[in-house]
Amino acid sequence: MDGDDDDDQETDRLSRFHTAYRTALATDTQGYSITATDENSTGKTPQELTAISWAAFQADLVPEMNPTHRIQALDTDDLFDRLKLASHMMKQKEAELRQELVKAGIEMDGEEG
Repeated sequence: MDGDDDDDQETDRLSRFHTAYRTALATDTQGYSITATDENSTGKTPQELTAISWAAFQADLVPEMNPTHRIQALDTDDLFDRLKLASHMMKQKEAELRQELVKAGIEMDGEEG
């Protein structure tokens, strides 16, 4: 059952995000002209934020199934606009997942918090 571990990793959204993040970070060759007078609240560098902004759109199991957000991201030059788009996409995916859970009769009252 050696293939089971690979299948689990392929289906885990967080693992796919981390893989895409590391790839984006390692292959980023852009020069950054952002001055860090005010460090952002996460303590992330512009390069790390850029990698996050691209990785968010690579975490779907089959990214080609819903290309709308990916196309919008490619058309967005501004890092913060791309991060906002990624945030909007994730909120939309969360809402869709919640709807599916409700349809399946799964209660969400006992969420971790």
